[in-house]
Amino acid sequence: MSGDGLLSGDFGSDGSYEFTLRVQDQSYPPTYYFDDFSLSVSSVLNGDVDCTGDLNLLDILFLIDFIYNEGPDPVSMKSADCDCSQTCNLLDILYLISYIYDDGPEPCRY
Repeated sequence: MSGDGLLSGDFGSDGSYEFTLRVQDQSYPPTYYFDDFSLSVSSVLNGDVDCTGDLNLLDILFLIDFIYNEGPDPVSMKSADCDCSQTCNLLDILYLISYIYDDGPEPCRY
């Protein structure tokens, strides 16, 4: 757990996961609080920025809107990184256009 209270990590496989979160306060002795959660995890194809399962013009438009018009964030930043450069920029848009319309290479996979 990081100092800001956010949990992060990489999943090993798709699926539905259940977990319990334990929090303790700073009293002495501490009081513990528990809450149960479930989380559904699915892999995302690079280039499928809107996460519909298809690579098409809508993904290109979504990327343009995100990069240049402060549009909504992609569901996964990895899905927006078509060339696996660790950034999301014009090259990802060009890469996706090349793949969809010019038989260019498939978006990379992490």
